[in-house]
Amino acid sequence: MPEDVQHVFEQTRCQSQISSKFNQSLSVGLTY
Repeated sequence: MPEDVQHVFEQTRCQSQISSKFNQSLSVGLTY
């Protein structure tokens, strides 16, 4: 696997984690 492809994959995974955490906190904020 080329390095730049792996880098993009890591970035995407990190971004999806951040967005899922953001969505979780958002839904928690909506329930309160």
